[in-house]
Amino acid sequence: MSSLNENIVFRILSINECDRISEIDPSQLIEKAWRNVDGHYELLAINYMENDWPDGYETYRDELKNTITSGGVAFGAFNQKNCLVGFVTINHDFFGETARYLLFESMFVSRLYRGYGIGKKLFKHCAAKAYEWGADKLYLCAASSEDTIAFYKSVGCVNAEEINKALFDKDHRDIQLEYDLKRSINMKNIFEIECKDIVLRELGIDDLDALYNLTLQPEITDFLPDWKATKEQRRDWLINFHMKNNREFFQAVPSIDKEGLILGIILKETNEFIGWCGSCIKDELPPPNREIFYAISKDYRGKGYTSQASQGLIKYLFERTNIEELNAIALLHNIPSNKVIQKCGFNQIGTIEVDNEEFNYYKLMKKIL
Repeated sequence: MSSLNENIVFRILSINECDRISEIDPSQLIEKAWRNVDGHYELLAINYMENDWPDGYETYRDELKNTITSGGVAFGAFNQKNCLVGFVTINHDFFGETARYLLFESMFVSRLYRGYGIGKKLFKHCAAKAYEWGADKLYLCAASSEDTIAFYKSVGCVNAEEINKALFDKDHRDIQLEYDLKRSINMKNIFEIECKDIVLRELGIDDLDALYNLTLQPEITDFLPDWKATKEQRRDWLINFHMKNNREFFQAVPSIDKEGLILGIILKETNEFIGWCGSCIKDELPPPNREIFYAISKDYRGKGYTSQASQGLIKYLFERTNIEELNAIALLHNIPSNKVIQKCGFNQIGTIEVDNEEFNYYKLMKKIL
């Protein structure tokens, strides 16, 4: 199953390919959906199996043809056998009073291909095209299922500031969302590592508030006292240290020497910045002395997110760079951190004293196949 997202080709669909959406399996089990209950939204169990296209195959095929002939665009995702496994469409008719909106019309990914980042890449293609056309925002009438809304929130969509009444009236159960296309300016250059429930993402200036708020948590700074700082100091370090080091790291790939890397841990379900994970040279360790490090919000501990982040970063470092050995250390009494390191496959080689404190000392070697 892990190979389903390999060698996927993304390209614009032609008018002659609209019938090919029949190659997609749109079925899904909708266990929960958002419903407006007395003026506020609640997540309710509906346990409904959608076996086919919600409004019929012909409806989506005809809408796809209409979008393309009226100046819009559709992107398709094709597997190794040139089978269409997903598509997305946007309209080219601008609307809105407070911003220049374009309608994100529909997106489907075949059932077996969900959860591999294909939908996210299709969304990015649409966002980049809409930005190229001069739109400020995408407008979405999103189906109200829990999984659908979680996906759109994970890519950065939020509740629409301006409601298009005509679109809302088509189906009051749809959730009206929007996506700020300023995010797409450097979209193609943002480095990400996909994990099961989280994404490791390159840090940007927009992460300042979330990063600073995490460093106010004693649950983090008790173990990482060097991260205590004022907001202005944190801003300076973010711009002139973390972001600068990241650029130098990516420029050096695959031949890494002393360059450091730090990535934000982003929860897919909510797009929330919940921690960080990185790798750098630890001067206090004997060479080769490259370590991995991490921290996560007190509100998201015990859920496996730190292990996912560490494993994702380790896989990237061993597969995409010349790094062949990693170190990790954890205070003897920091049981959760020790468990993360052990879960990632590190072997303990003893203890080591750093800054007058004793740490468990671990190593992990790249497996040569």
